[in-house]
Amino acid sequence: MEYGVNLGILVDAEDNPQMKLYALGALELYDALYNIKTVSMTIFQPRRENVSIWTEKALLGRQNHVGI
Repeated sequence: MEYGVNLGILVDAEDNPQMKLYALGALELYDALYNIKTVSMTIFQPRRENVSIWTEKALLGRQNHVGI
């Protein structure tokens, strides 16, 4: 989850490279402990009244899915 408090740019979680990197880090830590099949990424910007959620299969192939 990304929590933004400024009034800056509205950010979308869908296919967001930064969120994918966060998800890859979490997978690196927890994939050996859990059978992770999907990853949900959320951006919450309360001052912009924005909640953006994106879910995808657990970034199979990992680095190829980041898009940067």
